Amino acid sequence: MVDLGELIERAEQAVAASNDLGTLDGVRVAFLGKKGELTAQLKQLGALPADERREAGAAINTAKQAVQEAIALRRSALEEVALQEQLKADAVDLSLAGRGHTPGNLHPVTRTRQRIEEIFRGAGFSV
Repeated sequence: MVDLGELIERAEQAVAASNDLGTLDGVRVAFLGKKGELTAQLKQLGALPADERREAGAAINTAKQAVQEAIALRRSALEEVALQEQLKADAVDLSLAGRGHTPGNLHPVTRTRQRIEEIFRGAGFSV
């Protein structure tokens, strides 16, 4: 079995070195995933005698919790940074002029009536 203290230290260094959520997810998979290092340690428990298995299982679970906690803390920090950057980019300057008032259009029946009046005026009628 690998030294769990060293494994935790490597995991924490990898978590601290991750600068985005994708890299952090890769670290999570490398240590906690289906073929991760801690999962491999858990699979090796079956080969140990019963009295050692209990102690080793407790130690591995403690290490797993430490890695999960480090990942969760880093994830929340990275999400907070991403949120702050997004809020900074989406900031609206309230002192700028608005869109202004756009005048509406005439009702289609009114426009049709005006066209008909123009046609009759062109024909010499007074409307």
